[in-house]
Amino acid sequence: MRLRRSALKASKGFLLFEVIISIAIITSGLLVVMASYSASKRAIESSQELFEASLLLEEKIFEFEERGEIETGELSGEFEKDGAHTWSIYAEEIGGTVLNKMTLNVFSQKYEPKTKYSIAAILKKKK
Repeated sequence: MRLRRSALKASKGFLLFEVIISIAIITSGLLVVMASYSASKRAIESSQELFEASLLLEEKIFEFEERGEIETGELSGEFEKDGAHTWSIYAEEIGGTVLNKMTLNVFSQKYEPKTKYSIAAILKKKK
């Protein structure tokens, strides 16, 4: 009879050590989940910023293509619709006076350090 009582007492509940181990396992699992969530959020923000910059680059490049010519040298300015980005362009003549090579940069003011996105194009001058 004595053996039975001690066996019942031993299996009655959880030990404090078992509870601490289970809390540690759950906490480490939550940390892994939160780290992956944070990395995913940063990746989404980065891809959104890259997408916005690429749209702005495309818009500005089409604007200069429409004009057909660009003054050689460096120009810069701000976008009308977006106050978080600025642009600069460096243009040089190649092939005499037939072509302009331009390098367009978009600078993002949203995050520190400021991010720079670039595209290069060669425009044929209008006659």
